[in-house]
Amino acid sequence: MDGVLEGLRDNHRFRIERVSDTQTRFIQSDDFKGPGNTKMTAEMVARATVEFFPIFNRELKAELEKE
Repeated sequence: MDGVLEGLRDNHRFRIERVSDTQTRFIQSDDFKGPGNTKMTAEMVARATVEFFPIFNRELKAELEKE
């Protein structure tokens, strides 16, 4: 998401919950503060964020499942 959030402060939070001995629930949320890029609307930032989450999740899962 380089460049997309220029001028914004990203507050990406996540929580990890144990479901069982072999399963974990990952809950994430995001909010932004600041003037941002005047060419980007809030809807554009939200869309870019939602599109990025699956990539982030796959990469995090792969990293955590490394043995």
